[in-house]
Amino acid sequence: MNKSVFDKCIITKELHFEDPWQLFTHFSIVWFLGVFPIGLLSWHIFDLISVGKTSFKDGEIWLIIVPLLLMCLAYRLQKNILKFYSVHTALDRKQLIKVISDVSKKLEWITMESNKNVYVAKTFPGFFSGSWGEQITILFFEDKLLVNSICDPDKKSSIVSFGRNRNNVQTLLKELEGG
Repeated sequence: MNKSVFDKCIITKELHFEDPWQLFTHFSIVWFLGVFPIGLLSWHIFDLISVGKTSFKDGEIWLIIVPLLLMCLAYRLQKNILKFYSVHTALDRKQLIKVISDVSKKLEWITMESNKNVYVAKTFPGFFSGSWGEQITILFFEDKLLVNSICDPDKKSSIVSFGRNRNNVQTLLKELEGG
């Protein structure tokens, strides 16, 4: 994670992506839900502009409204998932690394990046696990940690983690509190 992304994460208390593709993947359910209603609405607007009138068939308006509402809901959910949990800690850097290392072994995290400001790990579960994997991001800032776990943005989009993301965060928080 580069410095500008790190700073942006600290300021907003939300995970930001360096790679635009990860952003697209994370929000792909939103794009998917919006394609049909936006296309249908655009078609009616084009019809209105070129012909001077348009007409909706019975129930057609619901094919626009319902997916757009679902799209807004999906956006809100995916945006909320990016929020960091903030944890104040009195542990020094060496103790924090020990706790993170222990949790990492316990939950089978594979370290992708580790430096004085950032720890990023991923999981690579088996095919039948029901998950494409998770990305765990921990930011070290002053006397606190910012912790986030999301479905792996480098893989296929997933809107459910079956509690794995919550488990990643809660296990780490529990260990930071002393067990």
